[in-house]
Amino acid sequence: MSKGKPVVVYGASGYTGRLVCEYLREYRIPFIAAGRDKARIQESSTRSPGSTPWTTRSSRSSTRSDR
Repeated sequence: MSKGKPVVVYGASGYTGRLVCEYLREYRIPFIAAGRDKARIQESSTRSPGSTPWTTRSSRSSTRSDR
């Protein structure tokens, strides 16, 4: 596995996504927690054991207008 690029975990605020993120953190594999709702992802990152904040990305752009 390439050490230069992080793993992207889409759906990181869900049950399985949180488990994957915890595994990656435990093995010190860099990752980006991604999903539809940045607030839920950030909440999940602080709620988990050993809460080092995750790098987060939201699929919804802040400049996109809801239709």
